[in-house]
Amino acid sequence: LGQNIIALTPEQLKDPITTALWESRLSAIAAGTEQFDTFMADQAHLLSILITPITESAGTGLQGHSCPECGKALRRLPSKKDKGKFFWACFEHDTPVFLPDVKGKPGTKQPRQKLPQAPCPEEGCDQMMRRFESKKKKGKFFWVCENKEHPLRSDDAGKPGMAFGN
Repeated sequence: LGQNIIALTPEQLKDPITTALWESRLSAIAAGTEQFDTFMADQAHLLSILITPITESAGTGLQGHSCPECGKALRRLPSKKDKGKFFWACFEHDTPVFLPDVKGKPGTKQPRQKLPQAPCPEEGCDQMMRRFESKKKKGKFFWVCENKEHPLRSDDAGKPGMAFGN
């Protein structure tokens, strides 16, 4: 992010001569030969012109990668689940677009896999159960009913098994 901001920063702001001129004017303010308000008014005017490229890019991800659906800039965001990992997102849609991070660039959109479903075996329930893989134990599966009051169930050869706790 820092490198992207530096790349967007106008050369005049990075030039040591600009800094030297500002220091000279600040010394004049300290000596009483220049007014602080005049200096600040000049800075506000100059900076508003110079930082326009930065402010126009703010909140757009700064990396310059476009959303495959709308063309607006994607944002690279840190994962809350996996420390040190990132993903890319565009929130300009009714349903946000999420892309994986591949070496600091947006990857291709992965089609959402349909989770296996089966009718809930609870008596009188007309809801469906979905099969999930355990995050803690890879290769272990369990079933969850759409009715959250029903217990989780074990996996029995790809079908809902016994309710946990029974």
